Amino acid sequence: MWRSLSTDWQVTSLNLLALAVMGLGMKGAVLLLPRSLAARSVQFVSSPVLAPNSLERSPPMRDFPRFLLRGAGCLGVLLFYHWIYWKVVGAFQLRGFVLGYLAAPAVLLTTEVLLATITILWLASGRLLPALHRNPFAARSIAEFWGRRWNLWMSDWFRYVMFKPLRRHPLLAVWLVFVLSGLLHEYVLNLGLWLATGQKLFGTMMIYFLLQAAGMQIERRFKNGPGKILFAWLIVFGPVPLVFHESMLRTLHLWPNF
Repeated sequence: MWRSLSTDWQVTSLNLLALAVMGLGMKGAVLLLPRSLAARSVQFVSSPVLAPNSLERSPPMRDFPRFLLRGAGCLGVLLFYHWIYWKVVGAFQLRGFVLGYLAAPAVLLTTEVLLATITILWLASGRLLPALHRNPFAARSIAEFWGRRWNLWMSDWFRYVMFKPLRRHPLLAVWLVFVLSGLLHEYVLNLGLWLATGQKLFGTMMIYFLLQAAGMQIERRFKNGPGKILFAWLIVFGPVPLVFHESMLRTLHLWPNF
């Protein structure tokens, strides 16, 4: 049965499995912390979030219709974007790093659709799940993008598990967070690609996240303004093909086979 799957579905399956195992491991790490007795509630343990402080951001149930409408809208835009993507890629026979830039909107839309799907499945708990992203395009610095705009579930976990214990050593905490982010992405994306195709792209994720850590240190020298914003997006988006490469594209079924 496994061999009957296309390469894209093999990569997708392996990456989703790795993501699930990673999530369970991260949640287990929270439960093992000495201060985490309050986190061992049924509400947290049965939820898909990684840290108990994420549930503090849960919107009220009265927001469900608006949330559902947003999820449906993201799904519609995602399907339309897939259609546009393949039209452009096919017309120009695009390959290489440019695909990573073209796939970026699909990554954002896909995560929003997944959040909506998981929230609906968890609706019996009587709570909505907290937002995964918070208008990432409004970020004015690298620190703001990663800390308050993009993948807030991971940000909450890092604050709970790493930043709080290392609050007296913030520089060390920042570097450890990005090193761990690199390792986790290597595991979830590059390992699955290697197992399915033999492609060895190990190291690309780590390079990307080390660039983020270095950029965060450099941006402290900038005054708030256009220069700082431009630098932030140059560091965050400029090297994005290091992350949105064949593994991510196959997972999203955006990898051309011509």
